[in-house]
Amino acid sequence: MQDLGERFVIGAITFKNHGCCGHIFPALDGLLALPARHPFLPEEVSRIHIAGYRATVEMCDRPAVATEQEARFSTQFCVAALLHHGAVRLDAFAPARLVDPLLRAFMAKVSVSLAPDLADAYPGRRAARIRLELQDGRVFDHEQPTRKGDPEDPLTDPELDAKFHELVAPVLGEAGAAALLQAIRRGTRLPGAILA
Repeated sequence: MQDLGERFVIGAITFKNHGCCGHIFPALDGLLALPARHPFLPEEVSRIHIAGYRATVEMCDRPAVATEQEARFSTQFCVAALLHHGAVRLDAFAPARLVDPLLRAFMAKVSVSLAPDLADAYPGRRAARIRLELQDGRVFDHEQPTRKGDPEDPLTDPELDAKFHELVAPVLGEAGAAALLQAIRRGTRLPGAILA
């Protein structure tokens, strides 16, 4: 009989780094990587093109959104939110953000298309190609080969801790979130025992 360890890779888990559809992640991760090499501000952008695999196009090419659910599946909305607010987490889909004229106007600058080679590589590879054009004529291309949070590019402990804090602190408060995180990271008892 085959040992379970031979059939399953231990630790091959994806941790979602963004609060939207996973097929948008490579584009967002690529846009987060670009400023390290080519700094830019959202107001300098004239156009962004995302080339991805089939699900990126069929599920997430939504240039117009009316609801939170539609926004979570819109590459255009998520790119606008990321570049203007630094992240696509829970507050990216707050009612005020959904109708923000700045985000709505920026969405028109974002286009999505199918890259046949990326489509052929899916689902083994979830990648995106980004072309960023600035108003001064500069053009930057970036290929994002993976999604941050996938086993190939895992979140670091500080990144996991930051996401945990962001999600738990509004429910348990700052002290409760810190205590629960400490119990998870270093405790020897089940976390429920510290909250009782």
